[in-house]
Amino acid sequence: MAKFRNYVEKFIKDESGMELMQFAIVVVITAGLIAVAMTIRDTTSSAITNANQIADEEFNNALNSAGGK
Repeated sequence: MAKFRNYVEKFIKDESGMELMQFAIVVVITAGLIAVAMTIRDTTSSAITNANQIADEEFNNALNSAGGK
């Protein structure tokens, strides 16, 4: 049990892997930001497509009404 305790203490005090840990954190944060950006892109694209369809329908309705059809 004492060996395990010594190992844990050495592991906690060892800072040689900190750069790797910082890199891993940056990668995770970057991946999260990319996912958020893709979600915003998809939502915006969908809203613009819906607005375009509604505008086309209303424009066609106005043309048909004005033309007497």
